[in-house]
Amino acid sequence: MEVSIGTSGYVYADWKEVFYPRGTKDFLSYYQQFFKIVEINSTYYQEIDASFFKNIARKTRNDFSFAVKAYSTLTHKRDDFKRAAKKFKEALLPLSETDKLVSVLMQFPFSFRNEEKNVSYINRVHDELQGLPINIEFRNISWENEDVFNWLKGKNLGYCCVDVPDIENLPTRRSIVTSDIAYIRFHSRNAEKWYLGAKERYDYLYSEEELNEWVPGIENMKRNSRKTIIFFNNCHAGQAVRNAQMLQSILGEEVFIGEFI
Repeated sequence: MEVSIGTSGYVYADWKEVFYPRGTKDFLSYYQQFFKIVEINSTYYQEIDASFFKNIARKTRNDFSFAVKAYSTLTHKRDDFKRAAKKFKEALLPLSETDKLVSVLMQFPFSFRNEEKNVSYINRVHDELQGLPINIEFRNISWENEDVFNWLKGKNLGYCCVDVPDIENLPTRRSIVTSDIAYIRFHSRNAEKWYLGAKERYDYLYSEEELNEWVPGIENMKRNSRKTIIFFNNCHAGQAVRNAQMLQSILGEEVFIGEFI
C-alpha cells in the first residue's frame, strides 16, 4: 500500500536558505515539489478557521494531502471540547470536500494517562468528530498495551507510532496499526535534552542506520493499512527535510522533483 513521507510543518525561519531558496514567497508551493503530504501543526497553537484550509487546498496539486493536528483545546485544555470540536470539524471542510484530508492527529500530553476518565474523554471527542479520520498520539507509555489497541480498533481510531528517546514512561519504538491509516512521527532521540524545551528536544538529525531500523515495521504497517503516513518533527535547521528525503530513498519512495539546495 501507499507510503507518504513529509515534515511536521513547513514554515520555519531557519529553513530559509537551507531548504527554501532566498526570496521564496510561497513556501507550500515550493515544498510540494519535494513531498506529497505535510502535517499542519499551527492548528495546535490557534483555532484556525476554514479560510486557511480553503487556501492551501486551492494551491496544492490534486494528489497532495494533509494531516492536521487538533486544536490544543481538544487535547490539552479539554474544558470546552464540544465547541472546539464543532469549530474544528467545520474548519476542515475544504480539505474533506477535496479529499485532501488524510488524518486528524490528536496528540495528548505526557500527563494524559491511561485512566477511565481519559478513555471516556476520547470516546466523547470521537463522537463529536464523527466522520473524520483520527490518529491518536499518546506521550505516556501507559497506553501501550493490547487492550488499548483493541479498543482503538473497535473505534476505528488510529494509533500514532513515535520515534522518541529511550526514556522511562515514554512510548517505545514499535509499529502498531489500529485503523486503515498507519501513522509515524519521528521526533528525535535527544534523551539528554528532551525536557529542556522544544528547541533543544527537536534539534536532531537521524542517521541512515536509525531510519533503517524502522524498515521492517514500516513494511508491516503497509501490509496492514490502506495508507501509511510518516512525518519528521525534528525541524531545527531543515533536518526534518533531510531525514524525510533520506527515508524516501531508503524505501524507494522518491516523489520529489525539485533540487534541494
